[in-house]
Amino acid sequence: GRDLSDIDIWVSSRANVDDDREDAVEDLTSNIAGMANHSLRFTLEDKGIPDEYRDRILELTDKYDPHLHQATGKSENVRLLERLELTEFIADRYAIVGEPSDCAAKIRDISQVEEIDGIYISTPTNRTKIVLKRMAQEVFPNV
Repeated sequence: GRDLSDIDIWVSSRANVDDDREDAVEDLTSNIAGMANHSLRFTLEDKGIPDEYRDRILELTDKYDPHLHQATGKSENVRLLERLELTEFIADRYAIVGEPSDCAAKIRDISQVEEIDGIYISTPTNRTKIVLKRMAQEVFPNV
């Protein structure tokens, strides 16, 4: 019964900034596979999934192994995401990732959505201090 204007709407995103986009995405692959599974496992309705990804997303959520949810490196969940050729789609959808200019552009895009009040970011645990420092010095000033 609350008015929508009384509710803050935030985007939750994984974040990683690096000099090489592929390296940045690779460090997040386990995290974004988990986010995709969590967000998409019950339904794809009203989630804006293009038809070309629907069957692969359904296979991802069907075969995702929750016992490996926190696994790092090339877990079966990571290999599944890669085998289904979903890594880039999922990274684009659930992460602020890449070179500093890529990250700044993504934040600017999210900020343009009028209904969004804020962005919550989390970082890979093995690079948290580095990522936060680079975001503060190289990304946020350019947003």
